[in-house]
Amino acid sequence: IDQPAAQPGSPQPSVDDVTRRLYDDARPSVVKIETTKDNDAVRGTGFAVKGPGLIATDYHCVAGAKEIKVFLQDGSFHRARIKDID
Repeated sequence: IDQPAAQPGSPQPSVDDVTRRLYDDARPSVVKIETTKDNDAVRGTGFAVKGPGLIATDYHCVAGAKEIKVFLQDGSFHRARIKDID
């Protein structure tokens, strides 16, 4: 957040304001992930980490997936593949 640290004795922003700003800043990079595993759909989230096309998510969202779809904020989706696991 582009906000200077509060000076001692000055009022602090409310948690709701801070959370709202963090959410608004991060929202464009958040994606929905849907995978297919043994005829079951698994849903999760991820986020863009380096420009378009590179998404980070939790391993359990994609482990053993036969198909991975990444849904962007505009509602469009792209088929994806696992590039690296850490």
